Amino acid sequence: MEVFGVGGLCVMVEGRCSLSGYACGTSPNMAGACSPAHAVRWQEAPSGLESRLGGVLIDRYRRDERAAYPTVCKGRYRAGDATYYAFEEPASLNVLELLPEFARIGVRAVKLEGRQRSPAYVAQVTAVWRAAIDALKAGPEVFSPRPAWQDALRRHAEGSQATLGAYSRPWK
Repeated sequence: MEVFGVGGLCVMVEGRCSLSGYACGTSPNMAGACSPAHAVRWQEAPSGLESRLGGVLIDRYRRDERAAYPTVCKGRYRAGDATYYAFEEPASLNVLELLPEFARIGVRAVKLEGRQRSPAYVAQVTAVWRAAIDALKAGPEVFSPRPAWQDALRRHAEGSQATLGAYSRPWK
């Protein structure tokens, strides 16, 4: 049994890939990315920074706010009087704290995001997970994710946020 353990969440449901294809002019399934670099535009505006995909406004960031790489499913949109993440907040899955439970139920492989990531990202993330797996094997009864591990993974997370995703919430 394997589980996805760390990386950007991609829901690929409800036509979102089609929306990205429409905005970017390229199918994510053919381009290998839902927001290919050729379609991304950043524009300074009076209120801050705007991100666009193929001309479609995806998000606006205040000057004091960190900007995330634009994707259709993780943009903030205005509907009525509210602006919010209509599909999904920019956060990355990080289930390091569930490692003992995964071992208990027989998980034998943990998938780590690496496609379309830099060698440095892959090296840092795999080093954290290697250390955690080794620590679990050395002392499963006392295993706890080290703060330094979580900090390292959070630095790579979308929006600097991590989530347990579907492992922590019921389906809507």
